[in-house]
Amino acid sequence: MSRKLTKKLIEAMEPEAKSFFEWDAGDGSVKGFGVNIHPTGRKVFIAQFRIGVGRGAKSKRVTIGPFGTWTVDQARNKAAELIREGQSGIDRQAINTAAQRAADAAKVAEDKERQLSRNLRIDRLTARFMSEHVKIKRKGATESFYRHVIISYIFPAFKMREVAREN
Repeated sequence: MSRKLTKKLIEAMEPEAKSFFEWDAGDGSVKGFGVNIHPTGRKVFIAQFRIGVGRGAKSKRVTIGPFGTWTVDQARNKAAELIREGQSGIDRQAINTAAQRAADAAKVAEDKERQLSRNLRIDRLTARFMSEHVKIKRKGATESFYRHVIISYIFPAFKMREVAREN
């Protein structure tokens, strides 16, 4: 069909055995905006565009949202925005994925720090001190001296004691 997508047109579309796309065409249409009709009858707005310019640019197909939740005009405006961003080289999905990964990494680091702060026994703290500070920042002779002091003087008196944490 070569028509602009409208509410009436989308409602009239019948599902087929396989999923198919109907693209926006005609006056006021947005190239790359369409609707995906699933065999179950579900209708979902999509935008298809390239990240960058030219044939070598990566092609993307993004789901905007379901028909009914999104009006045709809202979905068309969102598709136009996504397509403009894609043409200028912005990949919003990649940005969101990177932000989510960074947030996940920060949460893992926070959980690890919280776990380490619960294990405040002298033997664990000295092992952490030796691995995270002494081995990295001190010379071998200093490391062996620290090890001698810890084993000879600190462990006999305090090895299994808990350390109180003050904030």
